[in-house]
Amino acid sequence: MVSDHRDRKRVDVELTFEEDFKALDARSLAWCLAYSAGFETMTMGITEWLINDRQRLFERADATGASFVLWHMVEETEHKSVAFVVYQVVCERYWMRIAGLIAASFPVGCMSRRAYRVMLRKDGAWNTILSWLRLWRMVGRFFVKAGAAMLRAMRPGYHPDRVADPEWIAQWQQSFLDMPETGLPLLDTNTSLPAVFRGQTSP
Repeated sequence: MVSDHRDRKRVDVELTFEEDFKALDARSLAWCLAYSAGFETMTMGITEWLINDRQRLFERADATGASFVLWHMVEETEHKSVAFVVYQVVCERYWMRIAGLIAASFPVGCMSRRAYRVMLRKDGAWNTILSWLRLWRMVGRFFVKAGAAMLRAMRPGYHPDRVADPEWIAQWQQSFLDMPETGLPLLDTNTSLPAVFRGQTSP
């Protein structure tokens, strides 16, 4: 019964996401583009947070999971301006862009909370004081990083290409190029997580 309840909670989270995105089908093209640009702006803040706090967040974590998450942040950076540029070409309305940023950011934050609550309950770590303290410390740092990215994006002359990427991203990309074709980009989570993969030597 407990397992069934947890599975229903997981499905509820996924269905809510699906319903939210289906609702976008009824909106205008300009609004959908503003939403997409806002979503990518939010992920820039998440990228800066996860990469700059990688040691605090991923040290001694599962190497496969940590490497996958951080690779995703590198990938997000590579297309950080695509949705913004398309929106500017099609619409270029400042206030709709800001509305799209807010609309994309806050619901996803709420849904993320529901998702990590399901995962922590499954791991038996939801009802402990220590877990809550760690969680709220992490959430606070997330709001600082993501909030800064949102405020930066609200400037009228904002463009994602003018925002410098964390230096670690370029180091990750170079390490990936230096890998043998049969290698896997797995970070060593027993270290401070430099952008080198298992079997490689730090510069």
